[in-house]
Amino acid sequence: MYCQNCGKELKNAEKYCPACGKPVDQGVEPSFQSQGADKTVPVYGQGQSGFSSQPAQNQSYQDQSYQNQSYSNQSYQDQSYSNQPYLNHQASTDKSVDGGNFGKKKKTALIVTLVSVAVVLAATAAVLVLFVFNWERGFKKHVEERNWAKAEEVYEEKIDGNEKREEKADEILREAVDSLKEGYDSDFMEYSAVAEHLEAIEEFWDDSYVRRVSEEIASAEGQNALPGTWRATEIEAMGVTVNVSDYLEQMGMGDMKMEMSLTEDGRFGMDLMGQQVEGSWRYNGSTLTLTAEGEDLSAECEDGKITIEESGVKIIFEK
Repeated sequence: MYCQNCGKELKNAEKYCPACGKPVDQGVEPSFQSQGADKTVPVYGQGQSGFSSQPAQNQSYQDQSYQNQSYSNQSYQDQSYSNQPYLNHQASTDKSVDGGNFGKKKKTALIVTLVSVAVVLAATAAVLVLFVFNWERGFKKHVEERNWAKAEEVYEEKIDGNEKREEKADEILREAVDSLKEGYDSDFMEYSAVAEHLEAIEEFWDDSYVRRVSEEIASAEGQNALPGTWRATEIEAMGVTVNVSDYLEQMGMGDMKMEMSLTEDGRFGMDLMGQQVEGSWRYNGSTLTLTAEGEDLSAECEDGKITIEESGVKIIFEK
């Protein structure tokens, strides 16, 4: 059957026309023809028999325009037809489906774009990090290998004068100095090797830390090396140097002693041709201080020798 208002073909169960929204009269079923423009289409309510004839083509255009206007106005504006469940359902269904598909496509494209941008940014950041911190890895590698010539080269070319890089280099070098000191304290490294490494670091790293550690290790080495017996080997006075052993022999005093003993508990004893002196000793840096009867006597320790100077006379002791 067809709608009496617009001619839309209807299903038997429909109470309202889905095209124009008009109520469907179940008791009237007009027939429509659509073969050619010269054919006539009966329209309900006109003529003697209730139908009148107009050219099919014109009628089709009129019905179509009215159909569009009626559908538009009454589906979305006319509240009197808001109770038509079919129309409302159809409009909302179409809108949700189209809108949902569009949203999904747009969302998918957006996610792909964001992921692509993130990948590019991550790759760029990795390259920047590699470029910026390349000096640090190279410098740290040379320091860990104790290749001080290469470390000095990197320091002078890429670190010196850059405050932030100097701070990072300071951390790396302090760790290296601490490692050397630990090696010495644990008797894993000889003092001569440790001193050589520290001296190489001081060549390019002008820092009080490495100097202080060098002095501490030298002091410890000196202190560790001091206990034992030291014999006078030379005496210098008024610009003349005398070999003590030869001098005693010439003077017929070969059995006399000129020596000094230092013990690990900080005590010392001195025998200078029969003159006995006892007291305590302490060592700081390269200076040995002998204390006897409340008086201090300083001696310099260098190159395996202890030199005591008093009133222009130097007595040099060796182990």
